[in-house]
Amino acid sequence: MSTLPYQLNCAVLTERRLHGRGQLRVGSGERVEPRTIVGTGSPPAEPLIINIAADLQETPAAAAQALTVKVGERVARGAVLARAKTAKSVREVRAPESGVLVAYDQTSGLATLLPSSSQVELRATVSGTVRDVVPGQSVTIETRGAYVAGVWGAGGDAYGVVRLATRSRSETVAFEQLDNHFTYSILVTGGTVTADTLARCEELEVRAVIAGGVAPAELGRYLGFEAGVQVLPEALLTLRSVRKDPGQALLIMLLGGFDATEIDEAAWQVLAACEGREGSITSSNWPEPPRLVVQLPTSEVVNAVPLQQAVLGAGATVLILGGPNAQTAATVVDGAVRRISLPSGVAAEAMQVRTDSGKQLDIPVHNLRVIQNP
Repeated sequence: MSTLPYQLNCAVLTERRLHGRGQLRVGSGERVEPRTIVGTGSPPAEPLIINIAADLQETPAAAAQALTVKVGERVARGAVLARAKTAKSVREVRAPESGVLVAYDQTSGLATLLPSSSQVELRATVSGTVRDVVPGQSVTIETRGAYVAGVWGAGGDAYGVVRLATRSRSETVAFEQLDNHFTYSILVTGGTVTADTLARCEELEVRAVIAGGVAPAELGRYLGFEAGVQVLPEALLTLRSVRKDPGQALLIMLLGGFDATEIDEAAWQVLAACEGREGSITSSNWPEPPRLVVQLPTSEVVNAVPLQQAVLGAGATVLILGGPNAQTAATVVDGAVRRISLPSGVAAEAMQVRTDSGKQLDIPVHNLRVIQNP
């Protein structure tokens, strides 16, 4: 079940899990910051297949006799795995990585090398207190403060001080308004962002941008497609895979989607409460939505409660996410689920909602986002 997307005075739990074998470095009750190393691990490596026979230009049986390493033996990167001498030359096959030779097939002449796993540091990524530790597996961190969930995000994870670049939820910041005040920050702008604004943020080393929306064509232009893109292909959903320097990718989180022209009022109020505080954004934990978590001072967080679950029922305030009524706020009428036929002819489950203007609509359930419970 999903949670309400915008919450203050809440306790947010973040699980950080080791991939493969490893060791945790923190204990229950410890305070951590986003940069804190909570554990180190060795993720399982993918085996490498090396065609020994082909590289030596020998039969598989002859290549087996040319092996200089026994199955099960550990080798260093660049070490000779096999050597064949002829009257005119010496041919060698070297290990592309350090690891263990785990198999050699005398029928195909293929050898299998299991690379040594490198140590990977697991960082907290959020500020808070360690609440639970599962030895060798995971750490759960509790952050008391604010939570904002987006509908789309890309670019990995980031942390920085939350800075509001506009005075209202519908005002759009222009790239010439941005200066070094926003360097290393999580920049929040009402309205939409343009390719020029995103490029300026990257130039200033802004760590993340939160906005109501961005036109697909503008996002495409920012990513280097001169004509832009009208429909976002899957390849664009992870900015790190298409930027020239993946390590400098700018994280983007949208609160309303590509059709949005402003940030929801409830979201803006929570973001305003986070101004000047350090926050952490996670956009790479699919199928969980991208989210901003901000730890607030104890004096501002009284009796923090667990994140509230969203209840899609009669009286709930919802945001319509797609279709001709996208970005319209409405109230669920009776909570009954009914079957409707979409213009494409596909059947869908829907609920009846009433907009502020009094119009009643049947909207597919997957296009409704609860922003306030009944």
